[in-house]
Amino acid sequence: MNFTKKASLYIIFFLVQLHFTASAKGVDSSKFKIGFQQTMINQYAVNTPHMIGSSSLFPATGNTFSDPSIRTSYTATAFIDYFINTHFLIHCDPEITDGSGVGNALGMAGYVNGEVVRVGYSPNILSVSRLYLQYKSDYFNIKLGKISFVDMFCNSDFSHDPRTSLMNWSMMTAGAWDFCGNTKGYTYAFVIEAHHKNSDLKFGVGVEPTTSNGLLAPYQPLDMSIAFNNGFGYNLEYDHNFLHKKLKTGLLVYLNHERGAEYSKVVHTKATDDSIINNVSESLYNIRNFGNKYGFVFHADYAINDNLGVFSYLSWNDGQREIWAFAEIDRSLCLGLSYHINKNSYIYVGYALNGISAAHAKFLEGGGYTFMLRDAGLNYGLENVLELQYNIKVHKHVFISPDYQVILHPGYNMSNGIVNVFGVRSHFEF
Repeated sequence: MNFTKKASLYIIFFLVQLHFTASAKGVDSSKFKIGFQQTMINQYAVNTPHMIGSSSLFPATGNTFSDPSIRTSYTATAFIDYFINTHFLIHCDPEITDGSGVGNALGMAGYVNGEVVRVGYSPNILSVSRLYLQYKSDYFNIKLGKISFVDMFCNSDFSHDPRTSLMNWSMMTAGAWDFCGNTKGYTYAFVIEAHHKNSDLKFGVGVEPTTSNGLLAPYQPLDMSIAFNNGFGYNLEYDHNFLHKKLKTGLLVYLNHERGAEYSKVVHTKATDDSIINNVSESLYNIRNFGNKYGFVFHADYAINDNLGVFSYLSWNDGQREIWAFAEIDRSLCLGLSYHINKNSYIYVGYALNGISAAHAKFLEGGGYTFMLRDAGLNYGLENVLELQYNIKVHKHVFISPDYQVILHPGYNMSNGIVNVFGVRSHFEF
């Protein structure tokens, strides 16, 4: 039995078991709300440069099915709400992930598949992605537990979910926002939202992973790779609606206190480090200490009419310490549009310009490498990403999305040229 069928059966079995358990115990079924999603993304990269380095893009040659140029990722998720009363609920998301992304999620800062975790391969395993207690009223929304900060902050109406809109990391949210999260993007956190007329004020504090990229080993269901003694990330965001809610803007500032390394203090023991400790340079790993990383995000949506909307993300961080949880980006500008052709189809277009700080570039140029990037002899230049997507609703619950991305200077290396990535996403939800 292939993985898709197996994963679907796991989720369906879980939902059926939950239903009959609740019925047997006399639980009011109206207290439950259950949903499901299944997403598969197939991508194929062509005109791939062949590079040198353990964390570079496509060091292999040729395009065969064993080559990282061709990859498939898969997720299946159940969404379960249990309503305790009018204001309180418990939310739980059992989730299965499998597969990997082109290039094994290496060699590009604005990576091309938002469903792929930042490891070369995601095993076929059932885990709990979200598990939290929520309080909700007309004025406040509070969550406590295991959550995703990307769910709560920088919410664009037009490009925010790689399962239904643009898939590139620097377009599904702000590229230079190094939010708290494990390899899959989840953390233990507290978030509070206050609503007033056309304004929202949000504050969240989350636990940092024990290591950069927070590898989930041994893939425990609740992910104990996040430790409460490893630092915290603080996020404060203010959103406001203008022009009868046609224009929505948001400003996020964040501060991370984590056990990372400063690029300027790295002393390379060799021209190119060849020791891999936790998938980063030995020279980086050995000087980690607690310190602060800070930055901001400005995002905006403008609904030109009922069918056409534009969006933007502008993000920046200080770029002095290693990226800990998200994309290896210190400065990013993203512009895009969403066009509703008819009731069954959308077109999405996005363009992102990504960069890193001088200290970060010098570290990579000196032979250092991270969990995402390593090219021998880095010739620094800005990374450019263009994504085009056609989203088709083929059934009430089924969506098919052909996708094309072109990346100029992937991994900030001007010697790398252009990479073209063709993809098809199939998405089912109810």
